[in-house]
Amino acid sequence: MPHTPLHASPQFKGKSELGLYGDVMMELDWSLGKIVKTLKEEGIYDNTLFIFTSDNGPEIGSATPLRGKKAETWDGGQRVPGIVVWPNKIPAGKESNQMVSTLDIFPTLTNISGGTISEKLMLDGLDLSEFLAAPESTVLPERPFYYYARNGELEAVRLGKWKLHNKKTKGWNTKNNGEFKIALYNLDSDISETKNEAKNQPEIVEKLTIMMEQFDATL
Repeated sequence: MPHTPLHASPQFKGKSELGLYGDVMMELDWSLGKIVKTLKEEGIYDNTLFIFTSDNGPEIGSATPLRGKKAETWDGGQRVPGIVVWPNKIPAGKESNQMVSTLDIFPTLTNISGGTISEKLMLDGLDLSEFLAAPESTVLPERPFYYYARNGELEAVRLGKWKLHNKKTKGWNTKNNGEFKIALYNLDSDISETKNEAKNQPEIVEKLTIMMEQFDATL
């Protein structure tokens, strides 16, 4: 909903004191509250899987401490909050920093609903049902995440704590900073992607570069 062209209903327009975008966010929050309230009134909330997330980082405002915004391959344009609630199945109040993706939603919901997925389909997503039921004890397999720019070019890859950038089409000022040079970041210690470790970790740079080339060739 909070996407251009922005629109807020009359009862929310001008109410947030943060302009139209704030009004839209206020209405979104209210709307979600109405959905939850109705589910509870119908007696089905406890057995409803409720997922709230976004498909990209902010276009307005900041994703601090993450670097970058929407449409950029910095983590500020890609990494988003994810809230999953299912009172009958998922323990409440748990947080996890394991990497999951919206690509995981389809196989997860398919399994939960009793469906099957053809083995002929090559899906990038994982079934997260076991992880959701026990997020503190379930360790998800390590897998790469590939960051494609809007022009269709592969600009970065993350594997574990390491993220490698090989080019930039948005979020980089060539005039002020010069041509973009390959950059490697340790996201565990440098969530803002500011300390380039490429010169200190040549083997990791080579490994991730090969991964990017091989994956991109399969598309």
